[in-house]
Amino acid sequence: MKIFADQHHMGLYHSLKMLLEDRLGHSLYHPIGTEWLSERHWRMAEIYNNHPATVAQYLGIRPDYELVEPGIYKVYDPQHECYNHGMTLDKFREVRPDVVIASIPEHIDSFKKLADEVGAKMIYQIGNAWPVEAGLAPNVMSSAKIANVPPDVHFIEYHQEFPLDIFCYHPPELTRNIFSFINCFGSTNLYRADWPLFEEVELLLSTWYFRAFGASCRDGEASGVKEVSDRMRKSRFIWHTKAGGDGYGHILYNTAAVGRPMLIKCEYYSGKMGEELLIDGQTCIAIDGLSPQEIVNKIEYYNEPERYAKMSEDIYNNFKDKVNFESETQKLKEFIDNLI
Repeated sequence: MKIFADQHHMGLYHSLKMLLEDRLGHSLYHPIGTEWLSERHWRMAEIYNNHPATVAQYLGIRPDYELVEPGIYKVYDPQHECYNHGMTLDKFREVRPDVVIASIPEHIDSFKKLADEVGAKMIYQIGNAWPVEAGLAPNVMSSAKIANVPPDVHFIEYHQEFPLDIFCYHPPELTRNIFSFINCFGSTNLYRADWPLFEEVELLLSTWYFRAFGASCRDGEASGVKEVSDRMRKSRFIWHTKAGGDGYGHILYNTAAVGRPMLIKCEYYSGKMGEELLIDGQTCIAIDGLSPQEIVNKIEYYNEPERYAKMSEDIYNNFKDKVNFESETQKLKEFIDNLI
């Protein structure tokens, strides 16, 4: 089948590529060309007030993009070191994809109309804890815990895949690194409340090496999945206090896959998908409601070599127990084969 999907973010899009192209043998395309914007089918720019840089990032056709055939471009993804395929609006209408996937609420109505126009099946992919109301979408694939899904919705819950040959377990190194990988930690209001705690613990642990990596973070961006995974494995602990986390986060699951204990506020994942990874004192260190000194005490306690080695193995083994991309593929295949 030919499947068309927006690009909410590259981690999600690559997970769809791994599932739909690599595992199931379909062809996946994303929008390219400003006609998607001018005809108001692509609505993501409205979230960012139609900022030209956002439009160029998602829809712009750069000189280095290879024209595979009229209306289809081969686009390099530097984060995952692979190629994707962009499709213009005219080509979309000519090709008439079999399936259209919207992964943000702003695209539901416009993508429904496109699906109806070309006779395609419509999927709403949810990576956040957004509600599913009656009549919203006929098919929903969700990598978040969603309550009260209407009975007439064709629904599946699953884990977004990521490359386990890159996010793989190595025995922990003896470092004193505490790294964070929240993309805008300390610079966005939603996450800024936890930033002073990070800095206060950093001051108390002056012989440790604290870094906050991300596009707008204090210590600059960790670019691409290989660099992120390498820095994760060089971490002794990974600080992950992401307020409003919807349950499935690539950083949360990447961390478990490489087997590094998290310093985390478990309350942010209560009742959500990511809760399956979090067992205080076994797979993570819960810092909910703790003072900076209490957090320091916990770090020093669990940093004891034997205790730390067990925690590192436990978080990795728990990940393997809870997440199996290969076995989920068959369920996802059945879901896609029976779209309504």
